[in-house]
Amino acid sequence: MSLYADSPYPINEEIVALHNQELQSIAETGTWLTGEERTAIAQHARFARIKAKLQEASESVNAPDSDSLSSALRHLISKVAIAPKSIDLDFFRKSLASGISDEEYVETIGIVSRVVNLDIFSRGLGIPMRTLPKPNGGKPQQSRPASAIDEGAWVATIPNDTRNDPLGRQMYGGGPQPFIYRALSLAPKEAKRVILGGNAQYLPLDKFMDFTYSHHPALTRSQLEIVAGRVSVLNQCFY
Repeated sequence: MSLYADSPYPINEEIVALHNQELQSIAETGTWLTGEERTAIAQHARFARIKAKLQEASESVNAPDSDSLSSALRHLISKVAIAPKSIDLDFFRKSLASGISDEEYVETIGIVSRVVNLDIFSRGLGIPMRTLPKPNGGKPQQSRPASAIDEGAWVATIPNDTRNDPLGRQMYGGGPQPFIYRALSLAPKEAKRVILGGNAQYLPLDKFMDFTYSHHPALTRSQLEIVAGRVSVLNQCFY
């Protein structure tokens, strides 16, 4: 059965395939966190948004186990899920001071932002949040990318120049990529998911600098950028 079989509207098959993969990826072992931890992060994010009345309650979302994640990590999850526009450098520094590593910080932000994306999509269709799969076993590699450097952001990132970096070439391809696609590269699996999400929901990465191309037949590229810019303003996106 299709992931969105209960949708009152037809959904592009590329989006259906992406969202299936997104749900599965959340339950899989990450770069720094286990499948159990990653699933718990998604559950905490969902429950926080329900408590804040940003998302309708669902039978598939119960109060998460408060002991499965540290209080500092739960605070980070809630902040990203409910009020991301209030996150600043001081909050980031306090998160690290509370015992969260910069790598865990990056991976957590990736998980929360992706599950919120899925849940808002379902909410827009008027259907319940999709059920998270059970987490798989396995241990995360927890290997910091050797090519990650300080590019002026809060965390280190893998830069555009991938000539001597197989991981960077695998993630970005050959051409220069916008920083927003590099922002989570301390957790390469999350960075890859961001790129895949952008490819389907925005436009393919290799078409980013082609301003005549639109991945959505109903909109020109200019119209697409107007929508994206307006939504960013409404969300007070400081990027």
